[in-house]
Amino acid sequence: MQHTISMSKLYIIGNGFDLHHGINTDYKEFRNYLEVNYPDLFDSLGLYYDIDEDSLLWSEFENGLKEFDPTELEENFGEYMPDYSSDDFRDRDRYDLQFYIQNELKPIQDDLQEAFNNWIASRKTPNNEDLNLPIDINAIFLNFNYTDVLESLYRIPRNSINYIHNKSGENNSDLLFGHAWNPQQWAKQRTPEMPENLNAEQKQNWVEYQSENYDYSVMRAYEEIDSFFSNIYKDCESIIDKNDVFFLNIKNIKEVFIYGHSLSEVDKPYFERIAKVVDLSIVYWTVSYFSDDACETHQQFLKSIGIDESMYKLVKLNDLIVIH
Repeated sequence: MQHTISMSKLYIIGNGFDLHHGINTDYKEFRNYLEVNYPDLFDSLGLYYDIDEDSLLWSEFENGLKEFDPTELEENFGEYMPDYSSDDFRDRDRYDLQFYIQNELKPIQDDLQEAFNNWIASRKTPNNEDLNLPIDINAIFLNFNYTDVLESLYRIPRNSINYIHNKSGENNSDLLFGHAWNPQQWAKQRTPEMPENLNAEQKQNWVEYQSENYDYSVMRAYEEIDSFFSNIYKDCESIIDKNDVFFLNIKNIKEVFIYGHSLSEVDKPYFERIAKVVDLSIVYWTVSYFSDDACETHQQFLKSIGIDESMYKLVKLNDLIVIH
């Protein structure tokens, strides 16, 4: 029997969906996994992030990634700065500081990706239908998770699911994750800006001061730090563009069900694109929440993307469990 995809219903699936089904994808568990299986990486992260159990990095992993603090690197700049006055100075010495930054940060980036891939691959899917939620198997799905719960527990056909951040173990693709702080804005905060209301002489003095204090080695070092920050950035707009066909195909959706998504700012561009594509005057949204604290933030989020309060309802995730 041929499977027919319904273009009237869209399910948006988030991490709370996996957690509901007993899959331990809590990021505090990722912390434990790193500490045991990647101790060097865990220690390195501790140089640039707060890795205490109750830190933002483990409560909101992607949001926490933007809290990268380069202070540890900056304190070591002096050890790698070239001595321009030395008779032994060579042009290549200008790059010692940059190479130091590369050697410190590149392994973190690579190992974090590897560890994340392996951690998700190690997650087990319990087979407990008593936890199943009401889902129309003929609908289409936008899945922010990396696991195959929809396929293995709900028998949703693979071609009905868009794993927007890739699926664990499929096509040997790295899983997509990252912070949402634009790297250009992050780098700009270090760029000196000329004060306003300076006269011509003061402007000239300011320019000369900046020129006198410019150091090529330091500039290259910060560019390397900026590169690391860029590489752990999740470019949602680029991901959306790559999935343009999917977003065009949901224009006739009449109902949206959001199960287990925290409606975080990191993923807001996806929801903004959906709200732009569908007809918000007729689409009705059923939005799950886990704790009562989330209700207000969910309401603010939905309002910010243009959804009128008459066009959605908030439902506690556990209250949606199908009665067998």
